Amino acid sequence: MVTDMTDFEYQKENIIPLPQGRSAKVLSALYAKESIIEKRYDNNTPIKESDSLTGKELREIQKKEFENELKDIDEVDDPLNTYFKYINWIQENYPTGNDTETGLLSLLEHVLKKYQSDPRYLNDSRYLRLWFLYAHYSQEPIEIFKFLSVNEIGQNLSTYYEEYALLMETQNK
Repeated sequence: MVTDMTDFEYQKENIIPLPQGRSAKVLSALYAKESIIEKRYDNNTPIKESDSLTGKELREIQKKEFENELKDIDEVDDPLNTYFKYINWIQENYPTGNDTETGLLSLLEHVLKKYQSDPRYLNDSRYLRLWFLYAHYSQEPIEIFKFLSVNEIGQNLSTYYEEYALLMETQNK
């Protein structure tokens, strides 16, 4: 099936690019007037082929599914994985970026603070990527990198040094 790019043509200037790119299929579903979805409601009732949801309605259903997963987060072996998937989902499904509707920044702050002293995640690439995302929204990203260094977060990962070098280059330092 070919994705209809005209569904989001009028929104192009409002869509913030991601380093890994955006899925045309997701954008089309979000901005189409109606779309047929093969997901499940949060009570596990399958959506029928005849059911028609707008992209915003689907997004709300999926958001509730993630929020339900987060309610039992302390019982999961790798809670960071659930948060990581949710944050990536937010980035993909809210193409206009961080705003009050997404709650991305407050979620990032919560996750980063919650696992800051957890030894499992000190050199976890997912945790470090969340810090990079947080630094992207920070007014003082260099301070974030200093904080990471002082707290020995990501110091055994090459991506820390690559991202820090890139930041210094973009700031001409």
